[in-house]
Amino acid sequence: MVLSSLAIGPRFPAPITRPLISLPATASRQGNPSCRRRRDTAPLRRVARPGHAERVRFILNVLWFIFGSGFVLAIGYGVAALICFALIVTIPFGVAALRLAVYSLWPFGRTIISRPDAGVASGFANIVWVVVAGWWLALAHIVAGIAQCLTIIGIPFGIANFKLVPAAFWPLGRQIIDLDRPRVPVLA
Repeated sequence: MVLSSLAIGPRFPAPITRPLISLPATASRQGNPSCRRRRDTAPLRRVARPGHAERVRFILNVLWFIFGSGFVLAIGYGVAALICFALIVTIPFGVAALRLAVYSLWPFGRTIISRPDAGVASGFANIVWVVVAGWWLALAHIVAGIAQCLTIIGIPFGIANFKLVPAAFWPLGRQIIDLDRPRVPVLA
C-alpha cells in the first residue's frame, strides 16, 4: 500500500476481470465499450404525455393555415384543379392538384407515400406534369422553405414546404396518409 503511493508515473486502475453485465457468448467483450453498461442507469421514462403530439400538430397546422401560406397554397392548387377539371383531358392533373390543395392546407401529422399500384400511365403523366408545372412548383416550395427557415419561428413551416416538394414535382401515383393511422397494404 505504501509502496504503490510512492510509485513514480501515472496510476492506472486495476484491470476489470469480469464484465459489468452478463453478455451473450457471441458478444465481443474485448475493447468494445458498447458491450459494457453502467449499472446505475435510470430506467427509461416517457418524454411527453399521451396526446401531446396531436395538440402540437394541431397548433402547427393552425399557424401554418394563417401565417405559413397554407390558405394561399390551398386556394392556388384549388384554382389549378378547377382549370384542369374544365379542360376534360387534364382531369388526372386536376385530381393531383386537388390532392396537393388538401395536403397543403393541413400538412402536419400527414405524409405522402408512393402508391404501389400506380401504373405506367401515371409515370408518363408525371413526366408531362414535370415539364408543364412540376419543376417551377417544386422550385417555389424550395425557395419558400429556405426563406421560412431563416427565422427560428419559420423552421417548421419551411420543413412543411420541403415536404411539399416531392408531391409538387411528381404528384401522380402518390397517396396522403396520417402518421397516426397504420397503413393498409394494397393487394394487387
